[in-house]
Amino acid sequence: MEAWGAIAYRSQAVLLTESDDEKELLNRISEITRLIGHELAHQWFGNLVSPRWFNDIWLSEGFATFLASHCVEYIEETMRNRSNINNNENNINTEMLKALEKTGSKNVQCMYEDSTIYTNAVVPIVNNVSTDLLNCVTYVKGASFLFMLSDAFGNKTLLKTMQNYLNLFMNEAVTTDIWFHVLYHTTEWSTTGDNKLNLERWVYQEGYPIVTIRKVDHNTAQLSQHAFFTNYTGDLWYIPLTYTWEDNQRINQQTVILSDETLTMSFNQSIHVSKYYLFNVGRLGFYRINYDIYNWNLIGSYLLTNGASGDINEAERLGLIDDAFWLSRIGELPAKVAFSQIRYLGKENSTDVLKLFDKHLEVIVRWFRHSPLSDKLHSYLSQEMQNFYNGLGAEVPSDPKLLFQSSWWGSASTRQQVLARLILDFGKKYKLWFLLEAAKNLFTDDHGESPDANVEEFVCCAISDGIIAWDVWDQYYPKMKESFPRQRNELIRGLACSPNSDHLLMLATYTNDELLKANITKNDTKKAMAVEHLDALTVMVNSKTGQDFIFPFLSLEWNTIIDWVGPRYYKRVNDILIKAASSMASNASLTICRVLE
Repeated sequence: MEAWGAIAYRSQAVLLTESDDEKELLNRISEITRLIGHELAHQWFGNLVSPRWFNDIWLSEGFATFLASHCVEYIEETMRNRSNINNNENNINTEMLKALEKTGSKNVQCMYEDSTIYTNAVVPIVNNVSTDLLNCVTYVKGASFLFMLSDAFGNKTLLKTMQNYLNLFMNEAVTTDIWFHVLYHTTEWSTTGDNKLNLERWVYQEGYPIVTIRKVDHNTAQLSQHAFFTNYTGDLWYIPLTYTWEDNQRINQQTVILSDETLTMSFNQSIHVSKYYLFNVGRLGFYRINYDIYNWNLIGSYLLTNGASGDINEAERLGLIDDAFWLSRIGELPAKVAFSQIRYLGKENSTDVLKLFDKHLEVIVRWFRHSPLSDKLHSYLSQEMQNFYNGLGAEVPSDPKLLFQSSWWGSASTRQQVLARLILDFGKKYKLWFLLEAAKNLFTDDHGESPDANVEEFVCCAISDGIIAWDVWDQYYPKMKESFPRQRNELIRGLACSPNSDHLLMLATYTNDELLKANITKNDTKKAMAVEHLDALTVMVNSKTGQDFIFPFLSLEWNTIIDWVGPRYYKRVNDILIKAASSMASNASLTICRVLE
């Protein structure tokens, strides 16, 4: 809490914890520095000069987010000299330089929110007191706008503008118009024509642009812009575009301004036909980029060769993957070009990159669920994830079977556990063969040690893919009834992935009956049974067999389910019903759905 002169922190937010992992320690120091820098910045932006109303809250939060990134940069030199971190200068330098990468990564995450119908402008119209504006648009897009101003006018000029703003309006409450007035006066920027309108559109309007770049020859490129996924298809933005190119070593970053619909630009030096060029360096700008297919392929080939160890940093890899798959989804880029950007995943070391890929992959897998290409997609994913797993080396156990053993988890570092959970999640969701085989072998081995509960789900997923004989389901069904609660819930979700409709009916009927029994006992038991029943139905509705089975079951048991699960679970029931109905997509099912609702 940034009270004037008395900042309060939760102790766990600012204290270091013991860690044997150097990367974890450096990342934690970076996070603490960012937090302290953010709250300190509020002494000036928020306290000394305050927003007049909630719609100008970005003048506090956006500025504090921007300055917090500079705080992390500022302590980099100090961190290099820390003697208690093995004096590993290269490692420290690399880890601390990720401060701006994290800022760029947040831009990638926020762009989705700013492309939906529920978004708001950085400076929206607000009549009532509202905390809804404390969202990523206010914090992240607001900070990104300041980074773009830094690119347009220079960092020294932007900091001078901030100083003038603070000196002129200390102890006052101001609006965004006042900030722009100080900016234009300090920079002596010409506000004639559409430039002023296009610059201010970043904060007064929702959404953001796509910039399309087509290289004409070694020295020139054609640039164009249009809105991404919003209703404002005719509007333009004033965009400071940063760019670099392969082998540039990031020492000669350039900026070009795109303020009209199109622009023919000249690179400051010739870029060889075999070398990629990259715009939106560090992903600090709040816009998407679409290249010509030739350059997309050059980037994909570079990543395949160099992976995460090359010159394209984590935030840029996040942006490339996010842009490529979104552009593919809206029809502006062939799908095979988007997939060419993730051929290198076996050499990726960022869990954030993998989580982003997972979000796009969920959509793609749904598209292919009933397609003849579904098996090929799963085989491709399994091979790529096995390459990724093998590339992690000591970060994960060499034998995947150990991922299912409690003994390995007890000795694993925090990072190892994060990676392992992500890999297991991928394995269950996308039926990765090398993990399913490991689960099968562990199930059939006389291993002595009790396996982690994760193996139960994998065995059941293996059943659904025919890796293990069908009678294993019948062995696990009675075992589920006798299990303790946590293992029981894991088993229910695993058993629910069977493609056998008789299995699903047996399980759904059982969990439904258990829910009815629980209503005459303790409330805690009732809650647990409601969760188990809805977990089973949720897993079922995500499989082809389950989709065919679940709607008739819900139609017959609707009144019972609604009466007994309680109001707190109505939304989950409704989500299951809608997904079941939409997957059937028949007039009869949709009619019943309307009646039930």
